[in-house]
Amino acid sequence: MVYNTREEIDKLVAALDDARQLFA
Repeated sequence: MVYNTREEIDKLVAALDDARQLFA
């Protein structure tokens, strides 16, 4: 399967950043 890798990574990074702020 082929994904829009850059877009998926950006979403993942944004989600991780949100989680980090929640648990900071």
